[in-house]
Amino acid sequence: MFNRWASVAIAFVIDQDPAVNWLLESEDPSIIYLTRKEILGEDDSELVQIRRKIPSGPKVRALLSGQRPDGGFGVHPYRKWTGSHWRLVSLVQLSIPADNKSARKAAREVANWLSRALQKSTSTAGEYPRKHASIYGNALGTLSYLGMAHDRRVRLIAESLINWQWPDGGWNCDPNPSARHSSFYESLSTLWDSRSSIEKLGVDRSRMLWKERLSCSCVTVCSGRTEVKKSRIPSG
Repeated sequence: MFNRWASVAIAFVIDQDPAVNWLLESEDPSIIYLTRKEILGEDDSELVQIRRKIPSGPKVRALLSGQRPDGGFGVHPYRKWTGSHWRLVSLVQLSIPADNKSARKAAREVANWLSRALQKSTSTAGEYPRKHASIYGNALGTLSYLGMAHDRRVRLIAESLINWQWPDGGWNCDPNPSARHSSFYESLSTLWDSRSSIEKLGVDRSRMLWKERLSCSCVTVCSGRTEVKKSRIPSG
């Protein structure tokens, strides 16, 4: 009964909303899948066939073109916007299946790069760590999505992010010692990509510290100044 009425409601939305119609007419299966899942609220069990087509979509094929045997793309993983780091962010946003072999090869290159970087990371200025947390937050989200949550390299990223948190709950890479509050950009992307990844790690200490020290804080920018407000972060 529920499925029948849900189908009627979805059909009504499609009929009444030209924007939804336009999205559903896309040639890219990722867009169709995300429209049906995120806008129309369909369950994944009803979207199996369209999701299987995602790796053959034009955007996913373009992002994976030119991949080398080592999983990379012939440039540094962080090179904008052609390195494996950035390609992975887009691939995950396009809902590439988590077991896709090409995406997982790229993920291993990113994991190796960041684990090496963490072994020699010492950036501090003043009393707080000054880190590009968004890089590691993006990686934590994409690598966990692709099934690497329990990999030691991914666990190291998660623990590092927790250790780098500022008292207000966010992060900042500003080398100026006078900077005393978190950066909106460094914090927001890290929160979006990491909020569910920490839970996948199965590490009690990480889970406890993440919830306690983050304290559901959210960095907001308004009137040219940065404020820290308490906000509930949705589970994911």
